[in-house]
Amino acid sequence: IDDTTQYQRITVKLHGGGAFSRDFVYGKELKTKQQKVTKANQFIVAEIDAKLGGFGLISPELEASIVSSHYFLFDLNKTKILPQYFDYIIRFGHYEELIQPFIRGTTNYAAIRPNDVLQLPIPLPSKDIQEKIVGDLDKQRAIFENVTKTINILKEHLVTESDFENIMGEWIEVKDICLDIISGGTPSRSSPQFFVGDIPWVKISDMKDLDYINNTEEKISKEALENSSAKMLPKEAVVVSIFATIGAVSVLDVEATTNQAIVGLIPDQNKIDNMYLACYIRAITNRLEKLSRGVAQNNINISILKSTKILVPTLDIQKKIVSKVNERKAVINGLEKIKQDTYTMMKEIIGRLFKP
Repeated sequence: IDDTTQYQRITVKLHGGGAFSRDFVYGKELKTKQQKVTKANQFIVAEIDAKLGGFGLISPELEASIVSSHYFLFDLNKTKILPQYFDYIIRFGHYEELIQPFIRGTTNYAAIRPNDVLQLPIPLPSKDIQEKIVGDLDKQRAIFENVTKTINILKEHLVTESDFENIMGEWIEVKDICLDIISGGTPSRSSPQFFVGDIPWVKISDMKDLDYINNTEEKISKEALENSSAKMLPKEAVVVSIFATIGAVSVLDVEATTNQAIVGLIPDQNKIDNMYLACYIRAITNRLEKLSRGVAQNNINISILKSTKILVPTLDIQKKIVSKVNERKAVINGLEKIKQDTYTMMKEIIGRLFKP
């Protein structure tokens, strides 16, 4: 490694996500002065993350990148196998399962050795058949990628401030349209029994974009609730993230509590529909982010949220806007099904190759 040269480092995503650019760094920033240099169409395997699908193919764009000794690089015999075929097989075959018998070591650092990688089986039809399979999979991947792009665009514009233009209503601060506004809390992790219970405890990762939350990854006990700043929120409460990911919004479909990164709004439903409130807050996320502060991670304090003004039209108009947003969500859900069906089809095409 030369201190004055800039290098591209790469990483490998888990579960067959493939190889991607990590960053660009000058040699002087690297402590380890001996690195491996990649070539296009090499098979890259992460020594430790292989057990979680940490492998893929080096694309032409990643050629001449560098990786540490914790990655293994293998050259393909292109007289026998097409790189595109190999890439599909590795990423959509069941290699996370096939690799497990070769993993050695303790749980966190369990790894695979290069010679063991070479023992993994691969279906190897003629190159003509490989080309046909690649063609079939390319078509499915094109559908998958195009649908994914469309979904991302639709999600980004699921609801915007333009949805609230040209409607008559009153501007009211959040605190004046809510019966209560409740911040969350985290029970002490030093008491494991606090996290053995049946009370849903919402984290940002549990929040679904403008959707209902009916289950959570973690649950806490009644004892945890009594010995922390976490508080119960009623069903139909609007939950809003105010830390790190600002403006993520969902509605509770069950009674639950939240951590301190989330605030629960209990709207006065005689004045405002809870999903309308959720939609409006989602639409002004950019405004809320501009009001945020923080060094490591941005946040807005609860007083900012309380003083935020909401345009409140009649309940009939509110419900019409919510209905429009729900129509968009239905389109997204339909596209998500197409995306999943396409992914399943790719897995099935590869899966048939492994059958005797």
